[in-house]
Amino acid sequence: MSTSTIVIIVVAVAAAALIGVLTLAALSAGEKGPRRFSLSAPADTARFIDRDAAWAATVEFDVRRSVDAAWQQILDGPIVSIGPVLNGPTVVGVTRTYHGIIAATAEVVEQSNRSSITTLGSAISIPVVVKSFAERLTVAPVNESSSRVTYSLAIQPRFIGFLPLRWTAVFVRPVITFFLKSEF
Repeated sequence: MSTSTIVIIVVAVAAAALIGVLTLAALSAGEKGPRRFSLSAPADTARFIDRDAAWAATVEFDVRRSVDAAWQQILDGPIVSIGPVLNGPTVVGVTRTYHGIIAATAEVVEQSNRSSITTLGSAISIPVVVKSFAERLTVAPVNESSSRVTYSLAIQPRFIGFLPLRWTAVFVRPVITFFLKSEF
């Protein structure tokens, strides 16, 4: 392959990636972005997170905050910040909205007093990729000044959900932990 052919291929790939990112940004923009495409709701959210979703990951980390302070952050957000990709949530009532190149809306479906909250995705900005998602966050005391936060995320892809994807969570857990812990 000649140098000019390699340059053309690199420029074409870079242009395609830029177009993809700009498309995702346009789809996620504005008030409608996080609510652009509706998601399906699983019948049993707990079972979906624990067993039924094609992909799921659970991470656990300690934070130097009391249970009350950690719980308040979980309720009010933000809990994650990944630059321009995903930030949030912003919370209005039982609706939790994530913004960024990927935007999503989730509704609180279960909440225990100062210890656990479960949300179910209701809409997302990415078309035809995600069928459903759910999150569960729990807080437990470690001692007076620290808490243990447990975060579970479960996703059912729209078209490849039949594949056994849960094994890939082992590679994603450190990334999820890093970005969540950095907000606490």
